[in-house]
Amino acid sequence: MKECVDAILRNDHVALLGAGGVGKTSISKVILHEKDMVSRFQARVFVSYDGIASSAMTFELFLERIADAIGVLPDSKYIIERLESAMTLLVLDNTETFLDASPADFGKLTELLDTIGALPSTSIIATTRNPETVPPNLPFYRAVITGLTLEAASAAFSFVYKLAPIDDTIQRILSALDYHPLSINILANTATINQWTVARLQEAWREGQSRILDSETSGSKYRSLRISIELSIACPLFQATKDVVLRLLRIIAFLPQGLYREDLHGILQDRRALGIADALCRSSLAYWLGDRITMLAPIRLYIMDVYNSCLRANDDGILFSIHRHYHEQLSNTPEVCAEREHANLDRLLFFDISSETHQSEFNIYLHTLRTAGFFLHHIARRDLQATSLWPLLTCDVDENLSRTLNPLSLAISLCLSWVYWLEYYQCRYATSSEQGTLQKSTLSFSEQLSSCLRVMEMVHNSKGNLLLADEALRQGCCIARSMNHFMYEAFYSGQLCRVALCRGNIEEADSFATSANNYFQSTGQYLHLIGLSPDLANIAIHQQDFDRARSFLHEAMALDREYNDGRRKLEIVNNQASIEGWAGDVTAALKVLDDSMGVDVRPGAPQFSEYLAMLRATAYYEANMGNLSDARTLLSRATSLSLGSHGAFSHSYTDLISAYVDLFDGEYTKSRMRLHSLLDNADKEDIQHTAILYRALGEVMLSQEDISEATTHFGAAKSLCSTMGISPTYLYAGYRHWYTLPEQYLGWKEFLAMS
Repeated sequence: MKECVDAILRNDHVALLGAGGVGKTSISKVILHEKDMVSRFQARVFVSYDGIASSAMTFELFLERIADAIGVLPDSKYIIERLESAMTLLVLDNTETFLDASPADFGKLTELLDTIGALPSTSIIATTRNPETVPPNLPFYRAVITGLTLEAASAAFSFVYKLAPIDDTIQRILSALDYHPLSINILANTATINQWTVARLQEAWREGQSRILDSETSGSKYRSLRISIELSIACPLFQATKDVVLRLLRIIAFLPQGLYREDLHGILQDRRALGIADALCRSSLAYWLGDRITMLAPIRLYIMDVYNSCLRANDDGILFSIHRHYHEQLSNTPEVCAEREHANLDRLLFFDISSETHQSEFNIYLHTLRTAGFFLHHIARRDLQATSLWPLLTCDVDENLSRTLNPLSLAISLCLSWVYWLEYYQCRYATSSEQGTLQKSTLSFSEQLSSCLRVMEMVHNSKGNLLLADEALRQGCCIARSMNHFMYEAFYSGQLCRVALCRGNIEEADSFATSANNYFQSTGQYLHLIGLSPDLANIAIHQQDFDRARSFLHEAMALDREYNDGRRKLEIVNNQASIEGWAGDVTAALKVLDDSMGVDVRPGAPQFSEYLAMLRATAYYEANMGNLSDARTLLSRATSLSLGSHGAFSHSYTDLISAYVDLFDGEYTKSRMRLHSLLDNADKEDIQHTAILYRALGEVMLSQEDISEATTHFGAAKSLCSTMGISPTYLYAGYRHWYTLPEQYLGWKEFLAMS
């Protein structure tokens, strides 16, 4: 140890090299508190990289652990600034885990280590099993920690084993263990608690050594440690409970925080659990840290490598026990569980999310992500602790959010939103002498969070779940306002206007729209003005001011021609036709549509979806005028084009209009069959569309004079409106006029009046 202290005093760094269990960590802690170190360094910091799953090691995690130890943000700049500000002795324990990082992350990690090591104010002590993690570009004094001397090993053994003096037999055993301190301690405790004589110890040693050396892993990096651990597990004390002993060891090794004493019975489902835990501690395979049972890093690594290396989601009860235990706790006391079991839950969820078995089962993976979101929600609100889930979730967001809006993308975006909240608040409340620096560091997180909340809102809105859409948007607005990000705030105000409209809150919608419109006008955000125009028009429609509604879309058309090359023309045309429909002028609606029907838009073109909507709209209004044959021809074309797009566009809305046409034509059986088919195949999470199908089916049943069935379907539609958080009178809010039914179908209105 003196050589290590001298090396630091002459401004060298120190690398403590050796196998697990030889005492590298203990030596580093002794050096950390040695009197010369206390007087030389203003800050002495111990950073452990123990308990990290190999797949979880990233550059970000490397930063987080150092940053947390020295009290700054997890950013290279802030870490270096803090280390430069005071003479610092930095212990990096278990640095062999760095090799588990990806090549790109390992490159960034070693580059930062070189930078830190070059600081005149900082000295590093690195403990490692693998010399490859010692930065080659820095002056490191390499101290190889080997086993004890024969005298020290004998003293360590006799300190625990009091049943007989050290003789040649025991010394031969200690030599076979390479005088490895942890192995000696485990063996001494095993011999003591089993009351072995020297002769019995020799017999057990020979049996265990023979069995282990005959196995395929003999000669491995764990040889000495393995003999002691396996001998302890196989000893008479554990024979009657060997399966439970091994199960508990595997569970403790999997959970970085270990297990609370009070939880042992629940997770093992065995009345002997506490006694077995105490016996493991007496044998030195585990130890009590306060009220938790845990184990030393070398033993944890051995158990993980030898017994947990093939751990799978469908394992022999280990993961099932852990899942059952923590999912029950999360359900019953979520805040307490998230607070006290943060590292264990983070480890379990990381394993689940990265599990190929889970990823291949959509429903299981979805449940896992929702559980992760639930966990992240609570730590974001209470603990503001770092999480290893970040790289997994950002990988999934690239793969899923960019493709389609589905329950999986929603679950991922929920998880990410809480991760962004964590990052945002950690930045927001971190100590910083320069407000400008703080503002800049939080900006990137707020932008990421805003983007994620936008995805959440899109998913919720597409499913008709307006309450959740509203909540996501208000969070986004709050973040944007706190950052003085006026563009984002205006964007969210525009989206909040749409949700308020759908919920029938016209005054609130008008207020949001005015705020967004004023900002877009003043900053020349013409594309956003075009996007906002349908909402402004819808507000005017609700206020029965159809001329004003028309003027908004007329202005949008002019802006689209001038600044957008007319790329949103068909969308605007469809909205103009919808205005005429709400105004009750079917002829005017048809004229608006006819003027653009000559456009030939093929699958894959930017306006293809709006062209399909135009065909449906024209068919609806033609049928209203009694031109049923023309309507069916148009719908047939829409279906044909849909199918020709290789499934990229659903034709469920075309089928809905077809069901309407059948209803108008008195073909009630055909209409009912179409609607039943649509309901059977509908996305049940698309609440608003499902409610519209139920209402239509109610009108068909009423036309067939089946009042009971009609009432049932109207009731289902009303219930879904309640789930959406809207009044049933606003069932079609957000939909264009041709998705509603003409006023002569009074069943829905009469049902609402009576209920």
